[in-house]
Amino acid sequence: MSILKGIKLAMDGRILNRPGSGIATYAAQLREAQLSLQPEASLIVDDDCALHFRSDNIVTISKRSLVARFCNSQPALRQSDIGENDLYAADIYRLAAARFRRHFRMTSLRPTVAETSGRRHLVHWSLPLPVRIDGWVNIYTVHDVIPMTHPELTPMDAERHAKLLDIVMRQADHIVTVSDHARSEIIRVTGCPADRVTNCGVAVRPAGAGAPLPLSLRSKDYFIYVGSGEKRKNIDRIVEAHSIGGADVPLVLVGDHHQYRDKNLNIFCLPHQPEIVINSLIHHALALVFPSLVEGFGLPVAEAMAAGTAVLTSDRGALAEVAGQAALLVDPEDVDAIANGFRRLVFDEALRQYYERAGPLQVSKFSQAGFAKRIEALYAALAC
Repeated sequence: MSILKGIKLAMDGRILNRPGSGIATYAAQLREAQLSLQPEASLIVDDDCALHFRSDNIVTISKRSLVARFCNSQPALRQSDIGENDLYAADIYRLAAARFRRHFRMTSLRPTVAETSGRRHLVHWSLPLPVRIDGWVNIYTVHDVIPMTHPELTPMDAERHAKLLDIVMRQADHIVTVSDHARSEIIRVTGCPADRVTNCGVAVRPAGAGAPLPLSLRSKDYFIYVGSGEKRKNIDRIVEAHSIGGADVPLVLVGDHHQYRDKNLNIFCLPHQPEIVINSLIHHALALVFPSLVEGFGLPVAEAMAAGTAVLTSDRGALAEVAGQAALLVDPEDVDAIANGFRRLVFDEALRQYYERAGPLQVSKFSQAGFAKRIEALYAALAC
């Protein structure tokens, strides 16, 4: 794009090849958006990223960790010898994490990439990492501040996360987030000026139906939950509500939830599945059940709605924002309300079909093209 002419775009390559989380999915979306704006956009890679991966033995890995912990020099960022457009800094993500744990400070990269246009290059870190590139525009995506607002609901260290966000907020040229709710919480909790935080949303693709269903499941004859077992995901209440209002329709929990398996209660558990299987499970479900207590966005809800699958979710925060009027909203702290939601989705076919039609319309605003346009507009504003 002309407004970005002479500016190199880059992002971290740390989690692009580690799928299985909403943050990894976001990173892939951001990579696609940057490539649509600039086909030669770079990845910031190190020895643990895919192309440069070193399968070292335990002794070598220990030595690398010690070097990372005690190294005080400023790392150099140079052109990669492997990826055509990638930029490489030796062990930078390990180094930055170790330096932050030890000293609670940011690691600055010294770029060797020349600026030929007189304009600053731009790097977009897909999550709050304690690393920046000197002389570049540094943008960070902060997905939520849940460890600080609800420390009892997440295994993350709230104090450490608060310190990380503090240095990121002070060093960042701009903060990107994924929902209006997350934006308001970031501003409220961190005190970051509102004009330095932008909601660019996410990109959502409908779940396909290609893979065969496991467990001899039948299409439109089971409820599904997909996600982690963190307390904020509210699985205890989901399971209890299903036992009250599930009406003999099986509940399938995908993830590390084996402790809930109970065939007598029609609850089945699957370990983490490949994306193609999860997509098929969501596509064929009677409904996705996701009454989480707090989220930054809630990607499973949006993915199910895009696939035309009915959704039961929370009546507050980011989930209510994403779902709008196109999902059945319930009080996530009220087991009876969740149970009634199960009943309504089983017995009220007209209501369920309404949500199946309304879902794709609601999430059409979360297209990849729309996400790329919002990212482009932000980059253009910061590049001026």
